[in-house]
Amino acid sequence: MCVCLGRRAAGYVDPLVVYTLPGAGITNNGLNAKSGKTYNTGNDDTMAIAVFEIRGIISDTLGWDSKGTDSVGRIWLRNFGVDLTYGRGSQLDIDYNFHTEEGRVS
Repeated sequence: MCVCLGRRAAGYVDPLVVYTLPGAGITNNGLNAKSGKTYNTGNDDTMAIAVFEIRGIISDTLGWDSKGTDSVGRIWLRNFGVDLTYGRGSQLDIDYNFHTEEGRVS
């Protein structure tokens, strides 16, 4: 499901202006939910998207792995960018695990 919110001149809808992309899944560690949103970088030669994900929701109830608990296991924030002129990209990855109380940034 994508919702386009941007418009250009003459009523043309630009499909890359702003999108919100929801997602969900189930694994042996419970439910996962994510939402991504493209955003305007202010530069016509670049594009970017931010993705937020919650993993391990009600994992004890829905998961088939005995290590689960009914609390959120981890959160993840990712930001991707690309320079369309040169084809170079960048990524920021932030992850926090509530069970081990450890986080990482890359």
